[in-house]
Amino acid sequence: MLLNCFKVCLLLFYIEYASHIILESFGQILELDEGDVCKRTLDNSQPHHICRHLKDCVAVHESLKKRNYPRICSFVGFEPIVCCPSYNKVTPTTSKITLTPSKSGTSQYAAKMCNEYKKLPFDFLSLGFHEVNKNQNKNLNEAYYKEFPHMALIGYGDSENSITWDCGGSLISNRWILSSAQCNKSGKSANFARWVLLGLINTDWIDDKDRQANLYEIEKRVLHKNYRPTSMYYDIALFRLNREVEFSENIRPICLNSDHLFNPTEVIATEWDQNVTVYSNNKKQTKILQKSMLSTISENECNAVYSTGVNKQYGIQISGDSQICTKYVEDTCVLDTGGPLQVKNPGGEFTTYTQIGIISFGKSCGYPGVPSVYTKVSAFISWIEENVWK
Repeated sequence: MLLNCFKVCLLLFYIEYASHIILESFGQILELDEGDVCKRTLDNSQPHHICRHLKDCVAVHESLKKRNYPRICSFVGFEPIVCCPSYNKVTPTTSKITLTPSKSGTSQYAAKMCNEYKKLPFDFLSLGFHEVNKNQNKNLNEAYYKEFPHMALIGYGDSENSITWDCGGSLISNRWILSSAQCNKSGKSANFARWVLLGLINTDWIDDKDRQANLYEIEKRVLHKNYRPTSMYYDIALFRLNREVEFSENIRPICLNSDHLFNPTEVIATEWDQNVTVYSNNKKQTKILQKSMLSTISENECNAVYSTGVNKQYGIQISGDSQICTKYVEDTCVLDTGGPLQVKNPGGEFTTYTQIGIISFGKSCGYPGVPSVYTKVSAFISWIEENVWK
């Protein structure tokens, strides 16, 4: 009964709010998408306002009762996306989720494919050199050529000559890339993910030969049906390439962890760090593959940080069932959404790794002490298998 009353009241809010917008402020729609920043605060220590569904913004519900109408970002059908203060309290749609864990050994395809990937030939002596990261303020290490052959760059743009590389991912089969749902679109242009580059560790290396051999188009994008930009749960996506990948020493898939009880303490994050070279007339931006050695922390320890001070801007509770947290490391920031969190496979296979997480969100530069959060791969192993191998 209470739930039905809430729905009726919310519907009345929608009707009244939509009428107000049409009659008084239709020309002031911000034309922003869900999750975009709609108002920047003057004090950088305070979180900005974010575009959210009306039903997800408790602060706006209180304002509507007083006939104070917020700015509107856009509409999804008849539902307004409103400019919501980021001190917004956690609502049922952003509360902690609980998933049914995948038990060890229940994976039908991921484990089998991992054994096949481990058999791919590799000459240890052919391991290449690394690129020097010119940004000395980063606590990162340079990745060697062929060291992480599953790494993918995800690009946005209408043509091969206008690509911007804004996200990371990992090759998990001869046709699929695993990434973050946030990487489905990028930037204010709202371009969909369209390109994938494999086999390189430096975007300066891209020439006509590389484009022909290592550049792929994305022909299908699959986001988890429960993903919502207003919360960071279910932040997982799959991108299908337009042609099969030919495996080599510098391009080969990563294994996927299907054991929900596997909780390593030491892990490796790989990301595309950006270097900027200043020329006389312009600046050249180059993406270079880096690796970070990190330590995981518990769900409780992670939540203790995210529930205090300015970190409340995320408005969620970390879920150990579906997310992994790593300890804050000084002078590093999460720059490359979608990249893998991984561990090296036992047995001496130098270039085979098992992915346990997907870079989702974490501290932006200027918020010290905030852990990084990753989507937990084992929680979604059945969903991955159904889309990739069935």
